[in-house]
Amino acid sequence: MEKLPDSECMERQSILDYEVKDLMSGKPLVVKPDEDVSKVLGKMKTYDFHEMCVVEGGELQGIVSYSTLLKRGKVPMNTKVGSLLIKPPKVEEKDALPRVAEILMSSGHRAVPVTRDDSLVGVISRTDCMKAFALSEEFDRVKVRDIMTPEPQTISEDETVLAARELMTELDLRAVPVVDDAGRVAGVIGLKDLVKVLAHPRRKATRGDVAGERIPLDVEVKGIMTTPAVTITPEAKASEAARLMGEHHISSVVVVENGDPVGVVSQVDLLEQAAALRSRDEVLVEISGLDEEDWWTYEILYSVIGRGLRRIASIVRPTIMNVHVVTYRNRGDRSKYSIRARLSTEDDLYQARDYDWDPYMAMHKVMNQFERRIKRKKDLKVVRRKGQRA
Repeated sequence: MEKLPDSECMERQSILDYEVKDLMSGKPLVVKPDEDVSKVLGKMKTYDFHEMCVVEGGELQGIVSYSTLLKRGKVPMNTKVGSLLIKPPKVEEKDALPRVAEILMSSGHRAVPVTRDDSLVGVISRTDCMKAFALSEEFDRVKVRDIMTPEPQTISEDETVLAARELMTELDLRAVPVVDDAGRVAGVIGLKDLVKVLAHPRRKATRGDVAGERIPLDVEVKGIMTTPAVTITPEAKASEAARLMGEHHISSVVVVENGDPVGVVSQVDLLEQAAALRSRDEVLVEISGLDEEDWWTYEILYSVIGRGLRRIASIVRPTIMNVHVVTYRNRGDRSKYSIRARLSTEDDLYQARDYDWDPYMAMHKVMNQFERRIKRKKDLKVVRRKGQRA
């Protein structure tokens, strides 16, 4: 484990002062398109990488990632990684950290290539960003309670690995807290834990198994989870959460009170805070969880969000909004939509969730929650100012 400097003893620096060249890893380890999945997975495990650049003839072809393998599910170990490539966004050495944070947040990648004249010169990862966040002035002023996702989704240590994969895929989660029978945090299960089990050579099917499955159906989460979990308290500084993520090379930290999970703070939460510092003319809106075929749902959601943000903009300036949609199909051809959203403004962060059979109504209720909370906060400020004058 890489031990980071004690953040309390280091000089603070603004996030706005960092550039890619200050944080990136030069001469990254790369693989070739004709390498087998088994070989590439071995390199990922050895070097603790979630994603690797695929290069041929000195040119970047794309990247291969743990999440790709997890979503594919059944990938023979002799598959060539060239058939699993995804095209990542690129950044340059002089790009500012808030821009990189926005790219990492919106793309979902753990790392992105750094290029110079289309040649690969390095890689900058979320972990690199965490090291900067741990020493930043901005994150020293923010408490974990203010940016964490409350009431986190958990999974029992007695659940199966396949149930964990379905949960993480459905909710677009990279890690989930594992709880014991008393509801206390027992560990964490993440993408790397799943891939280690799901992506190994096929074995011959036996009685009670589904033919061709890579793992027994009765493998329990507690058998592969990471324990003990890395935890933090709600009153800790966000910079401390960043330090823990950077030091332990993890994507999230469980927030606990008296041993009970009360929230999760993730790299994405911190990236969102950094991206909000970037100067922009329009609100950055990200919607995840929908299939490409659900274009009409995208249209509906963007329409409702646009109207809601215009109302909110008359009160406070919104900067970034993230929306995740989970679709449940359990009434014939009808679907139920569960929506959870985060809205960053120039001076605060708000979270809301709701559900409905109509995506318009679900999103409408979420936007109304944001508007009510923002108005309530504004009214409280007015009352306090009047009280101070009196």
